[in-house]
Amino acid sequence: MNAIGVPVLSLNRERVFGLICGGPSFTASAEHLSEKVGPRLVKIAADLSAPAEASVSALAAR
Repeated sequence: MNAIGVPVLSLNRERVFGLICGGPSFTASAEHLSEKVGPRLVKIAADLSAPAEASVSALAAR
């Protein structure tokens, strides 16, 4: 088995979730996961996570 994952922060930045992709090593090589899948997971996680500016504003409002 090979797998790769990235954190996804909730919109209120109070929870951390994992976005993970993996499979048997004969279909999901470590090289493929790190070179092809990893960058895509990072982009998806950034799209799903709260923006950094939102966290500063949310903390200031508390």
